[in-house]
Amino acid sequence: MAKNQKKGGNRSFQDDYYIEPPQVYDYDRQRQSAPPAGRSRAGWKRRQRAAQKQPRRYSVPPQEEDHSRQAPRDLQRRKRRRRAARVLTFFAIAILLAVLVFITLVFVFSVQEVRVSGNTMYTAEQVSAASGVETGDKLLLLHTGEIGETLEKNLPYIRHAQVKRVLPNTVEITVEESQPGFAVDRGDGTYTLLDDDFKVLEQQAKAIPDGVYLISGAALSQDTPGAVVSFDGELIDRSVAILASAVLKNALDEVTEIVVQDANNFVLVYDGRIQMLFGEVDADTIDYKINQALACIDEISQSNAAARGVLNLKNDKNIYFTES
Repeated sequence: MAKNQKKGGNRSFQDDYYIEPPQVYDYDRQRQSAPPAGRSRAGWKRRQRAAQKQPRRYSVPPQEEDHSRQAPRDLQRRKRRRRAARVLTFFAIAILLAVLVFITLVFVFSVQEVRVSGNTMYTAEQVSAASGVETGDKLLLLHTGEIGETLEKNLPYIRHAQVKRVLPNTVEITVEESQPGFAVDRGDGTYTLLDDDFKVLEQQAKAIPDGVYLISGAALSQDTPGAVVSFDGELIDRSVAILASAVLKNALDEVTEIVVQDANNFVLVYDGRIQMLFGEVDADTIDYKINQALACIDEISQSNAAARGVLNLKNDKNIYFTES
Protein backbone atom coordinates (compact mmCIF):
# COMPACT_ATOMS: atom_id res chain seq x y z
CA MET A 1 0.00 0.00 0.00
CA ALA A 2 3.01 2.26 0.64
CA LYS A 3 4.24 1.40 -2.77
CA ASN A 4 1.09 2.54 -4.34
CA GLN A 5 1.20 5.83 -2.44
CA LYS A 6 4.61 6.61 -3.81
CA LYS A 7 3.61 6.01 -7.40
CA GLY A 8 0.20 7.55 -7.49
CA GLY A 9 0.62 10.57 -5.31
CA ASN A 10 -2.42 11.66 -3.34
CA ARG A 11 -5.04 8.91 -3.58
CA SER A 12 -8.20 8.61 -1.65
CA PHE A 13 -9.47 5.80 0.43
CA GLN A 14 -12.13 5.03 -2.15
CA ASP A 15 -9.52 4.75 -4.93
CA ASP A 16 -7.58 2.20 -3.00
CA TYR A 17 -10.48 -0.05 -2.24
CA TYR A 18 -12.67 0.82 -5.26
CA ILE A 19 -15.57 2.16 -3.20
CA GLU A 20 -18.18 4.24 -5.10
CA PRO A 21 -19.16 7.68 -3.62
CA PRO A 22 -22.51 7.80 -1.88
CA GLN A 23 -25.52 8.71 -4.01
CA VAL A 24 -28.03 11.31 -2.70
CA TYR A 25 -31.59 10.06 -3.26
CA ASP A 26 -34.10 12.82 -3.98
CA TYR A 27 -37.48 11.27 -3.22
CA ASP A 28 -39.55 14.21 -4.52
CA ARG A 29 -37.68 14.36 -7.79
CA GLN A 30 -37.94 10.66 -8.23
CA ARG A 31 -41.66 10.75 -7.57
CA GLN A 32 -42.19 13.53 -10.09
CA SER A 33 -40.24 11.66 -12.78
CA ALA A 34 -41.95 8.34 -12.14
CA PRO A 35 -45.34 7.77 -13.82
CA PRO A 36 -48.39 7.02 -11.64
CA ALA A 37 -49.39 3.46 -11.23
CA GLY A 38 -51.21 2.08 -14.25
CA ARG A 39 -49.81 4.61 -16.77
CA SER A 40 -47.03 4.20 -19.30
CA ARG A 41 -43.74 5.99 -18.77
CA ALA A 42 -43.65 7.38 -22.33
CA GLY A 43 -47.05 9.05 -22.05
CA TRP A 44 -46.16 10.46 -18.69
CA LYS A 45 -42.95 12.02 -20.08
CA ARG A 46 -44.88 13.65 -22.95
CA ARG A 47 -47.34 15.27 -20.56
CA GLN A 48 -44.48 16.55 -18.37
CA ARG A 49 -42.71 18.13 -21.33
CA ALA A 50 -45.95 19.80 -22.48
CA ALA A 51 -46.52 21.16 -19.00
CA GLN A 52 -42.99 22.59 -18.87
CA LYS A 53 -43.59 24.52 -22.13
CA GLN A 54 -46.64 26.35 -20.68
CA PRO A 55 -45.90 29.69 -19.00
CA ARG A 56 -45.79 29.55 -15.27
CA ARG A 57 -48.42 31.44 -13.35
CA TYR A 58 -47.63 33.32 -10.22
CA SER A 59 -50.17 34.43 -7.70
CA VAL A 60 -50.04 38.12 -6.84
CA PRO A 61 -50.15 38.72 -3.13
CA PRO A 62 -53.01 41.00 -2.04
CA GLN A 63 -52.09 44.60 -1.55
CA GLU A 64 -52.26 45.83 1.94
CA GLU A 65 -54.83 48.56 2.68
CA ASP A 66 -53.56 52.08 2.98
CA HIS A 67 -54.68 52.80 6.54
CA SER A 68 -53.16 56.25 6.34
CA ARG A 69 -55.97 57.26 3.88
CA GLN A 70 -58.76 55.17 5.37
CA ALA A 71 -58.50 56.69 8.83
CA PRO A 72 -59.43 60.29 7.79
CA ARG A 73 -62.37 58.97 5.77
CA ASP A 74 -63.73 57.06 8.73
CA LEU A 75 -63.31 60.13 10.90
CA GLN A 76 -65.23 62.33 8.45
CA ARG A 77 -67.98 59.72 8.19
CA ARG A 78 -68.35 59.59 11.94
CA LYS A 79 -68.49 63.39 12.12
CA ARG A 80 -71.29 63.51 9.52
CA ARG A 81 -73.25 60.90 11.43
CA ARG A 82 -72.89 62.82 14.68
CA ARG A 83 -73.93 66.07 12.95
CA ALA A 84 -77.03 64.44 11.42
CA ALA A 85 -77.95 62.94 14.78
CA ARG A 86 -77.69 66.36 16.44
CA VAL A 87 -79.90 67.97 13.76
CA LEU A 88 -82.55 65.25 14.06
CA THR A 89 -82.50 65.55 17.81
CA PHE A 90 -82.92 69.32 17.60
CA PHE A 91 -85.92 69.08 15.27
CA ALA A 92 -87.53 66.35 17.36
CA ILE A 93 -87.23 68.48 20.49
CA ALA A 94 -88.56 71.58 18.63
CA ILE A 95 -91.60 69.68 17.33
CA LEU A 96 -92.30 68.24 20.75
CA LEU A 97 -92.11 71.68 22.37
CA ALA A 98 -94.39 73.17 19.69
CA VAL A 99 -96.98 70.45 20.28
CA LEU A 100 -96.83 70.99 24.03
CA VAL A 101 -97.18 74.77 23.64
CA PHE A 102 -100.12 74.39 21.24
CA ILE A 103 -101.93 71.98 23.54
CA THR A 104 -101.36 74.35 26.45
CA LEU A 105 -102.67 77.36 24.51
CA VAL A 106 -105.72 75.43 23.31
CA PHE A 107 -106.84 74.79 26.86
CA VAL A 108 -105.85 78.24 28.14
CA PHE A 109 -107.63 80.41 25.52
CA SER A 110 -111.41 79.98 25.41
CA VAL A 111 -114.15 82.22 23.98
CA GLN A 112 -115.60 84.71 26.43
CA GLU A 113 -116.87 87.44 24.06
CA VAL A 114 -118.20 87.81 20.48
CA ARG A 115 -117.97 91.25 18.88
CA VAL A 116 -120.04 92.15 15.79
CA SER A 117 -119.57 95.17 13.53
CA GLY A 118 -120.97 96.37 10.19
CA ASN A 119 -124.46 95.01 10.86
CA THR A 120 -127.63 96.99 10.16
CA MET A 121 -130.15 94.39 9.00
CA TYR A 122 -129.47 92.04 11.92
CA THR A 123 -128.72 92.64 15.59
CA ALA A 124 -125.44 91.60 17.16
CA GLU A 125 -127.28 88.87 19.07
CA GLN A 126 -128.72 87.47 15.83
CA VAL A 127 -125.28 87.40 14.16
CA SER A 128 -123.64 85.82 17.20
CA ALA A 129 -126.32 83.13 17.47
CA ALA A 130 -126.17 82.34 13.74
CA SER A 131 -122.38 81.95 13.87
CA GLY A 132 -122.62 78.98 16.21
CA VAL A 133 -119.82 80.31 18.44
CA GLU A 134 -120.55 79.74 22.11
CA THR A 135 -118.91 80.85 25.33
CA GLY A 136 -116.28 78.35 26.42
CA ASP A 137 -115.34 77.19 22.91
CA LYS A 138 -111.63 76.70 22.36
CA LEU A 139 -110.49 79.84 20.57
CA LEU A 140 -107.66 78.27 18.59
CA LEU A 141 -109.83 75.40 17.36
CA LEU A 142 -112.45 77.60 15.70
CA HIS A 143 -112.67 77.34 11.88
CA THR A 144 -113.13 80.98 10.98
CA GLY A 145 -113.76 80.33 7.27
CA GLU A 146 -116.57 77.88 7.98
CA ILE A 147 -118.14 80.31 10.46
CA GLY A 148 -118.18 83.06 7.81
CA GLU A 149 -119.81 80.75 5.24
CA THR A 150 -122.44 79.73 7.80
CA LEU A 151 -123.32 83.36 8.44
CA GLU A 152 -123.60 84.15 4.71
CA LYS A 153 -125.96 81.21 4.26
CA ASN A 154 -128.13 81.56 7.36
CA LEU A 155 -128.40 85.37 7.21
CA PRO A 156 -129.06 86.19 3.52
CA TYR A 157 -128.47 89.94 3.84
CA ILE A 158 -124.86 89.26 4.86
CA ARG A 159 -122.83 89.41 1.66
CA HIS A 160 -119.49 88.66 3.30
CA ALA A 161 -118.49 87.85 6.87
CA GLN A 162 -114.90 88.06 8.15
CA VAL A 163 -114.20 86.21 11.39
CA LYS A 164 -111.03 86.80 13.45
CA ARG A 165 -109.62 85.45 16.69
CA VAL A 166 -108.50 88.11 19.15
CA LEU A 167 -106.39 86.76 21.99
CA PRO A 168 -106.93 85.94 24.69
CA ASN A 169 -110.69 85.25 24.56
CA THR A 170 -112.55 87.23 21.86
CA VAL A 171 -114.08 86.43 18.46
CA GLU A 172 -114.52 89.44 16.16
CA ILE A 173 -117.08 89.27 13.30
CA THR A 174 -117.16 92.00 10.65
CA VAL A 175 -120.04 91.78 8.19
CA GLU A 176 -120.66 93.39 4.80
CA GLU A 177 -124.35 93.48 3.97
CA SER A 178 -126.05 93.14 0.61
CA GLN A 179 -128.60 95.57 -0.80
CA PRO A 180 -131.60 94.56 -2.92
CA GLY A 181 -131.00 95.01 -6.64
CA PHE A 182 -133.95 93.19 -8.19
CA ALA A 183 -137.50 92.34 -7.15
CA VAL A 184 -139.28 89.39 -8.77
CA ASP A 185 -143.06 89.72 -8.98
CA ARG A 186 -144.49 86.53 -7.48
CA GLY A 187 -147.95 87.18 -8.87
CA ASP A 188 -149.65 87.32 -5.48
CA GLY A 189 -148.89 90.91 -4.56
CA THR A 190 -145.54 90.01 -2.93
CA TYR A 191 -141.96 90.09 -4.22
CA THR A 192 -138.79 88.04 -3.91
CA LEU A 193 -135.85 90.37 -3.35
CA LEU A 194 -132.48 89.59 -4.95
CA ASP A 195 -129.07 91.20 -4.70
CA ASP A 196 -126.93 92.01 -7.74
CA ASP A 197 -125.61 88.43 -7.81
CA PHE A 198 -129.18 87.00 -7.85
CA LYS A 199 -128.83 85.75 -4.29
CA VAL A 200 -132.23 85.54 -2.62
CA LEU A 201 -132.42 88.03 0.23
CA GLU A 202 -136.06 87.87 1.18
CA GLN A 203 -139.27 86.08 0.22
CA GLN A 204 -142.74 87.64 0.07
CA ALA A 205 -141.67 91.24 0.56
CA LYS A 206 -144.70 93.55 0.66
CA ALA A 207 -143.14 96.42 -1.30
CA ILE A 208 -140.36 97.15 -3.79
CA PRO A 209 -137.47 99.17 -2.29
CA ASP A 210 -136.39 102.33 -4.08
CA GLY A 211 -133.89 101.94 -6.89
CA VAL A 212 -134.67 98.24 -7.44
CA TYR A 213 -135.33 96.77 -10.91
CA LEU A 214 -138.60 94.85 -11.24
CA ILE A 215 -138.67 91.47 -13.00
CA SER A 216 -142.13 90.34 -14.07
CA GLY A 217 -143.64 87.53 -16.13
CA ALA A 218 -141.12 84.87 -14.97
CA ALA A 219 -142.10 82.01 -12.71
CA LEU A 220 -139.65 81.02 -9.96
CA SER A 221 -138.46 77.46 -9.57
CA GLN A 222 -136.18 78.09 -6.57
CA ASP A 223 -136.08 81.12 -4.28
CA THR A 224 -134.70 79.83 -0.99
CA PRO A 225 -133.17 82.69 1.04
CA GLY A 226 -129.38 82.56 0.94
CA ALA A 227 -129.31 80.62 -2.35
CA VAL A 228 -129.11 81.80 -5.97
CA VAL A 229 -132.54 82.21 -7.57
CA SER A 230 -133.68 80.00 -10.45
CA PHE A 231 -136.42 80.76 -12.98
CA ASP A 232 -138.70 78.21 -14.53
CA GLY A 233 -137.15 77.23 -17.87
CA GLU A 234 -133.45 77.05 -18.68
CA LEU A 235 -133.62 79.54 -21.57
CA ILE A 236 -135.61 82.06 -19.52
CA ASP A 237 -133.26 81.64 -16.57
CA ARG A 238 -130.20 82.31 -18.76
CA SER A 239 -131.79 85.21 -20.69
CA VAL A 240 -133.01 87.03 -17.57
CA ALA A 241 -129.53 86.73 -16.01
CA ILE A 242 -127.92 88.18 -19.17
CA LEU A 243 -130.36 91.11 -19.31
CA ALA A 244 -129.97 91.88 -15.60
CA SER A 245 -126.18 91.82 -15.88
CA ALA A 246 -126.30 94.15 -18.92
CA VAL A 247 -128.57 96.61 -17.09
CA LEU A 248 -126.12 96.79 -14.19
CA LYS A 249 -123.07 96.96 -16.43
CA ASN A 250 -124.42 99.84 -18.53
CA ALA A 251 -125.88 101.63 -15.47
CA LEU A 252 -129.32 101.92 -17.02
CA ASP A 253 -130.97 103.83 -14.20
CA GLU A 254 -133.85 104.80 -16.53
CA VAL A 255 -134.79 101.13 -16.99
CA THR A 256 -137.49 100.30 -14.48
CA GLU A 257 -138.59 96.79 -15.42
CA ILE A 258 -137.53 93.55 -17.13
CA VAL A 259 -140.55 91.80 -18.66
CA VAL A 260 -140.51 88.15 -19.73
CA GLN A 261 -143.17 87.59 -22.42
CA ASP A 262 -141.99 84.11 -23.38
CA ALA A 263 -138.76 82.20 -23.97
CA ASN A 264 -137.99 84.22 -27.13
CA ASN A 265 -139.31 87.67 -26.25
CA PHE A 266 -137.97 89.95 -23.52
CA VAL A 267 -138.62 93.62 -22.84
CA LEU A 268 -136.71 96.36 -21.04
CA VAL A 269 -139.05 99.19 -20.00
CA TYR A 270 -137.25 102.53 -20.36
CA ASP A 271 -138.52 105.42 -18.26
CA GLY A 272 -141.93 103.77 -18.03
CA ARG A 273 -142.83 104.79 -21.59
CA ILE A 274 -140.64 103.00 -24.16
CA GLN A 275 -140.42 99.22 -24.42
CA MET A 276 -137.17 97.84 -25.85
CA LEU A 277 -138.18 94.51 -27.39
CA PHE A 278 -135.49 91.83 -27.68
CA GLY A 279 -135.79 88.44 -29.31
CA GLU A 280 -133.23 85.80 -28.45
CA VAL A 281 -130.83 87.21 -25.87
CA ASP A 282 -127.13 86.67 -26.59
CA ALA A 283 -124.42 87.69 -24.14
CA ASP A 284 -122.05 88.58 -27.02
CA THR A 285 -124.43 91.09 -28.67
CA ILE A 286 -126.62 92.42 -25.86
CA ASP A 287 -124.39 95.43 -25.08
CA TYR A 288 -124.29 96.44 -28.75
CA LYS A 289 -128.08 96.26 -29.03
CA ILE A 290 -128.59 98.28 -25.86
CA ASN A 291 -126.26 101.03 -27.12
CA GLN A 292 -128.17 101.14 -30.41
CA ALA A 293 -131.48 101.38 -28.54
CA LEU A 294 -130.22 104.25 -26.37
CA ALA A 295 -129.08 106.16 -29.45
CA CYS A 296 -132.53 105.74 -31.02
CA ILE A 297 -134.29 106.81 -27.81
CA ASP A 298 -132.17 110.00 -27.68
CA GLU A 299 -133.16 110.79 -31.27
CA ILE A 300 -136.84 110.09 -30.55
CA SER A 301 -136.80 112.18 -27.35
CA GLN A 302 -135.38 115.17 -29.21
CA SER A 303 -138.45 115.32 -31.37
CA ASN A 304 -140.92 114.24 -28.70
CA ALA A 305 -139.76 114.02 -25.07
CA ALA A 306 -142.98 112.29 -24.01
CA ALA A 307 -143.02 109.72 -26.83
CA ARG A 308 -144.35 106.31 -25.92
CA GLY A 309 -144.14 103.09 -27.88
CA VAL A 310 -142.22 99.91 -28.75
CA LEU A 311 -138.62 99.88 -30.01
CA ASN A 312 -138.15 96.58 -31.86
CA LEU A 313 -134.56 95.27 -31.61
CA LYS A 314 -135.23 91.71 -32.77
CA ASN A 315 -133.68 92.42 -36.19
CA ASP A 316 -129.91 92.82 -35.97
CA LYS A 317 -129.73 95.15 -38.99
CA ASN A 318 -132.81 97.36 -38.61
CA ILE A 319 -134.52 98.95 -35.59
CA TYR A 320 -138.16 99.86 -35.71
CA PHE A 321 -140.08 102.20 -33.40
CA THR A 322 -143.85 101.97 -33.20
CA GLU A 323 -145.41 104.86 -31.36
CA SER A 324 -148.44 104.19 -29.25
